[in-house]
Amino acid sequence: MNKYIVVPLLVLFVAIFLIGCNNTLSEEQPSMIISREKFNYADVFDFEFHIVLDGERRVAGSRLVWFAVHPEGYMFSPSFTNLVFVHNEAEAKGFPDNVVVAWPRMGERNFSEGLVKGFNWAINRGIEELTPPHRTTPMRDVIILDEFGLSYPLTVADLVDNWDKVNELWNAFTSAERSNINAFGGVGIPHVDNNANAIEPKAQ
Repeated sequence: MNKYIVVPLLVLFVAIFLIGCNNTLSEEQPSMIISREKFNYADVFDFEFHIVLDGERRVAGSRLVWFAVHPEGYMFSPSFTNLVFVHNEAEAKGFPDNVVVAWPRMGERNFSEGLVKGFNWAINRGIEELTPPHRTTPMRDVIILDEFGLSYPLTVADLVDNWDKVNELWNAFTSAERSNINAFGGVGIPHVDNNANAIEPKAQ
């Protein structure tokens, strides 16, 4: 057979083989059914989850839920088809087993209240703070909440009702600001009657 015919045929066979392998791999590794963006948001802001595992609905952290909803997780189940945000654990009841439910973490230190306080701190930073003497341009643009479809001050309810807008806002901050916002959440807003004993979040 003429070599000018053999070479193109070999290339064609190799291409068909590679396409077949890729299709097989795609079938063996299903994509994540639940929105990855939504799950990552809940993970970053340390939401709590309700998920049905072994027929029992339980409160869980994002790590355990990840193993159940991600195709490479050791507990992966394609039955989980949706992630819904609610305001608190009481609202998480009554959903079907295929729905994973998440809400802002509160607890003794009111983590999410501290987180929102961190957001409002970052929004209020003046342009002079964002422009150190050695810089000629700001580290980022001044935040105008209207441009994100949000209003000041942000509240914990915004973390749920406007999660996609808050996520966009989060990505507008610098990495240093995001670290500080998380630090506010870590300290939280303590439940105390005596203001003298309250611990105030501090920017790092």
